[in-house]
Amino acid sequence: MRESGPKAAEKSGSHMLRGSAWAVALRWCVRGTGLLSTLILARLLTPGDFGIVAMAMLVVGALEALSESRLDLAVIRHSNPSREHYDTAWTISALVGIAVSILIFFVAPLAVNYFHTPRAVLVIRWLALRPLIGGFENIGVVDFRRELQFGTHFRYAVAQRLITFFITIAAALMLRNYWALVVGILVSRVVGTFLSYAMHPFRPRICFTKVGELWSFSGWAWMKHAGGFFTAKADEFVVSGMGTVGGLPSVVAMGRYNMAADVAASPTEELIAPIVSTLFPVMATIQS
Repeated sequence: MRESGPKAAEKSGSHMLRGSAWAVALRWCVRGTGLLSTLILARLLTPGDFGIVAMAMLVVGALEALSESRLDLAVIRHSNPSREHYDTAWTISALVGIAVSILIFFVAPLAVNYFHTPRAVLVIRWLALRPLIGGFENIGVVDFRRELQFGTHFRYAVAQRLITFFITIAAALMLRNYWALVVGILVSRVVGTFLSYAMHPFRPRICFTKVGELWSFSGWAWMKHAGGFFTAKADEFVVSGMGTVGGLPSVVAMGRYNMAADVAASPTEELIAPIVSTLFPVMATIQS
């Protein structure tokens, strides 16, 4: 059980500093690996390859954002969660993952009317597996943040990123097209789910007893997450639906724009995001 009151507040500063250090290290490891991956993939693939996958991820990401329950935050925030809280959070996440995957699969053909890129349909349908796989991730790994074990969380995230990096590059060398990116996205979820069970002993079971309690908090977190996604991606929705941009097909323009936007946003994201990511679990320890 967490400490509360002055004693917990006294420790929060040191936890925040250590957590921020780990989070910054994690973000820079992830960003460094991502940058290296982008440089290599840019030599093996075309902007159009990146564009097709970026368009597909807009559809997948939008539907995921609309269904994102953020139950992990509800568990982190709870001062003394029972096994039922963990099991309920996992059960809802798994069911939502299944539902979203089915929805993405059937919505995929409608994307052609907006993106004007028929090849995106099959890509979207394959990427529909992403929420399905991720929905079964072991909820026990939230303890890495909830108990301020930022070092363990660092190892969990970096291991996932490095394994994904090598498999994606290998796929690009063999396939030389956008399917290598699809492989990388799906492998990332498979590896993350596998590691969540390998690195934490908790084994979830089906349970619905705490749905109301968890949703009373996560509903607000869902609204924030969904709003943030559409705000951040509004420009990409515009670019991808224009047909042609500057004389280039939208799929090529989207590939270039997506990569450029990612690099341009890095300086701010890599300084602010790590600190913010540690703030929630640290503040949860002194909420009383």
